[in-house]
Amino acid sequence: MTGDISGVIYHSDMKIDIKNIRKRLKLTQEQLAQKLGVTWVTINRWENGKFNPSPLAIREIQRLIEEVKRG
Repeated sequence: MTGDISGVIYHSDMKIDIKNIRKRLKLTQEQLAQKLGVTWVTINRWENGKFNPSPLAIREIQRLIEEVKRG
């Protein structure tokens, strides 16, 4: 089951769904990486479940989502 928790999409296993978020923000992996200050390889690894974003990265993703919501 997928749910929306505080504006960030999580799966039932509580792994953050970076790909879904990125697509909702209409960003490429490269664009999201630039906005978060990481490499596109990091975004790719998050999306493929090889690594999970750090708590700091999750906060930055939430900040980005709120920024987009405000317009």
